Amino acid sequence: GPTGAQGSQGIQGPAGARGPTGAQGSQGIQGPPGTQGPTGPTGPSFPPTFLSATRTSSNILTQVIPSGGIITNYTTVSPNNIQNIQFNNTTGIATIINDGVYYISAEIFLSSQNTVPILIGITLNANNAVFSGIVNVPGGTSVSSTIIRLNAGTTIQLRNGTLTSVNLAPQFNSISSSDPINVTFNIIRIA
Repeated sequence: GPTGAQGSQGIQGPAGARGPTGAQGSQGIQGPPGTQGPTGPTGPSFPPTFLSATRTSSNILTQVIPSGGIITNYTTVSPNNIQNIQFNNTTGIATIINDGVYYISAEIFLSSQNTVPILIGITLNANNAVFSGIVNVPGGTSVSSTIIRLNAGTTIQLRNGTLTSVNLAPQFNSISSSDPINVTFNIIRIA
């Protein structure tokens, strides 16, 4: 026989189980930059603080630095070359007056008579260990530098950390040919 008439719609069934998460969509376009933040506070100011000392060959009886010995008898430290650091030309010891971050450098000209290796450079607070130094060949130049935070009262000196004596050698000074330099010692406060 013929198909009967369609019946009325039944009631809605319960919701089916949730399907799996779809794949992640592509990244959207980047938003505009934010507004510039406020200017930060001005950092602390401090007075100019520096030392520039040299040791020349003239009028110095010994050019030999014993094992563990400090380089002494600096010959050139004028008022224009030191500010807010104490320095004793005779002992070769610099004393920091104010806490801060300092750049310290030294250049030491060595004789070709030395036995290698040579360790000579920056030491702090009369410590026998060379804090920053370079092992060199005889007749070379020891160049030491460091940036370090120091407290007031810290002492800085250049010391021979080698197990034997080290002979210094004069280098031609472009400022005055009659006064060759064998050591330069610089300290500058940078923060």
